[in-house]
Amino acid sequence: MNGRRRPSSIAARIAGRLTALVLGAAVNCGLAADVAPVQAESPIPACLDPAAGGESLVAFCRGHANYLLGHHEEAIADLSRAIELDPSLADAFRFRAYAEYRSQRYLSAARDCGEYARLRPDESEGYYCRGIMLSRAGDHDAAIADYERAIERARTAEDAGNAWYGVGVCHERAGRTAQAIAAFRRTLEVYPQQAQAQSALARLTRTK
Repeated sequence: MNGRRRPSSIAARIAGRLTALVLGAAVNCGLAADVAPVQAESPIPACLDPAAGGESLVAFCRGHANYLLGHHEEAIADLSRAIELDPSLADAFRFRAYAEYRSQRYLSAARDCGEYARLRPDESEGYYCRGIMLSRAGDHDAAIADYERAIERARTAEDAGNAWYGVGVCHERAGRTAQAIAAFRRTLEVYPQQAQAQSALARLTRTK
């Protein structure tokens, strides 16, 4: 088709990278599936016909595809363009934060998560996202405060459980083992399937 890549081929390449993205984030960050809230398995409906939404949506959809393909610098550039054109485009801040996280720009990512939370204050996602970034930047107490905000707004047991797990990780990184154990136990009360909390609790309570 005149050398132009068809949308279906882009979708196929994206699908081939999803597992690696999710597992890679979990291994690198030590937190519960950092990119799980992206829900990348489902295409963004507006991106099925981005031209209908104008230049800002075209830039956003291109950035979203680049992020899912692992082209993080290109994604950041595209999403920055989308934000320049439409500063109210909340998802552009969210995906730019994820791309910045993958590039280890944790403070920039935290700011973008904060913008998403500002634009969508009733959702848990922005606070959960910022908690991850602040924890990676070493500000564990601020991260815990954001995880607690995410818990207050969580709409599913899985979302609440993952945020509780983040609380536990922050306490452990800060050397507060007793609080970490309590948070991991709370994680499993809320969401018993949280395997990382199961492993962390077994490790911390293992007798010598």
